[in-house]
Amino acid sequence: MQISIIVLTYNSEKYITECLDAIIKSKDKQDELIVIDNNSKDSTVDLLKKYRKKAKIYLCNKNLGISEGRNFGIKQAKYDVLAFIDSDLIVNHDSLANAKESYLKNNAKALTGLYLEHGDGYNWFMEMRRILFDKKRNNFEGKFITMKNYTTFAGGFCLIDKETIIKYSGYNSKFNGSPSEDINLELRMLRDGVNIVFEKNFSGNHYKDKMSFSGLVRRFKLNGKAIARLLRFAASEKYIVPLNSVWPYLPIIVPLELLCLILSFINYLFIIPFIIMSSIRCYSVIKNKKYDFVAKLKFLVLRPFTDIVMFGSMFKELLFPVFVNHKTFQFKYTEMK
Repeated sequence: MQISIIVLTYNSEKYITECLDAIIKSKDKQDELIVIDNNSKDSTVDLLKKYRKKAKIYLCNKNLGISEGRNFGIKQAKYDVLAFIDSDLIVNHDSLANAKESYLKNNAKALTGLYLEHGDGYNWFMEMRRILFDKKRNNFEGKFITMKNYTTFAGGFCLIDKETIIKYSGYNSKFNGSPSEDINLELRMLRDGVNIVFEKNFSGNHYKDKMSFSGLVRRFKLNGKAIARLLRFAASEKYIVPLNSVWPYLPIIVPLELLCLILSFINYLFIIPFIIMSSIRCYSVIKNKKYDFVAKLKFLVLRPFTDIVMFGSMFKELLFPVFVNHKTFQFKYTEMK
């Protein structure tokens, strides 16, 4: 099976060389490598020049955003199976071979994998939160993703059938600026019974820039927008948004906990379920063996604040939606020779 590997870049000078080198080592000789640069302002384009003979490189005159950038890549791909790999993600050796084998064996139409997060600053908070919610990723029972064993489909680390993604018109560009375009696609596929495989042996390392406190706040504002847009499209596109213990955005315990806290000002008895749910949440953090006591305490103190930021952004987006139309400009591209 030959695949078209699509890498989207924007100011990716830190990791693009390592990313592409790892892909070239892991891919088959017949596989196609496509790199799309979203009008980088750093040295990314200069670094890409040495890959001109190993990849098709397209330079865009504007930043298309994640969704439209990937959709442009779909149009350039010649093979029937696509692989999307983010420019800051380094695949492990044999990962693409493992992904192909699992894809064929399970008659999949889409496949995602397992990657470790790396980053300084407040990235530890995001990583800890992900591990707590995504514990099933490390011990995934069964190959297929369903609503019962739900785990998120990573649009920047996946294989997907070209005909299938075209059927869904690619990634929804209305999610640009919020991290949900891949989840929106995943939930539509699950709605229609499409085979989505989670393959632990398709693995890699995801490197992030240092996250400041303001960056953390911005991330949760984006998460709030993401939830709002998913809920809005869930109504119009008739899919289910999972609200369970493995959902990394909005597990059902969070809104219930917040509701009980608000109602406790009306009737003090509501403080009892609030304490119970808060204790359950705290216990799930405390029992985690990956982090020390200080990190767990910092997480428990910071978590309510990030939830408030996320909910505020979610309600604002639901009441006053803002969509960015990335097709209003004159789009041009050149292929690097």
